[in-house]
Amino acid sequence: ALAHLRSIPRIVIDGGSAATREGARVAIATASFGVMAPGTVYRMDDVPLPLRPVVSSALPTDKEVLAALLAAL
Repeated sequence: ALAHLRSIPRIVIDGGSAATREGARVAIATASFGVMAPGTVYRMDDVPLPLRPVVSSALPTDKEVLAALLAAL
């Protein structure tokens, strides 16, 4: 099953490590939320915790990339 899944072309939008982009036909690096971009995480009791960026980045956020792709369609 893993060999079959690896044979399927994939597009990766990711602010994580390069390992997640390995083998992708198209890889778009994004700003990691909570590190380079604001975001929200939820505790196990559904309480939202806002995250503020600690470093600046010229990379777009996941939301910006998806909005641009949607606009292009």
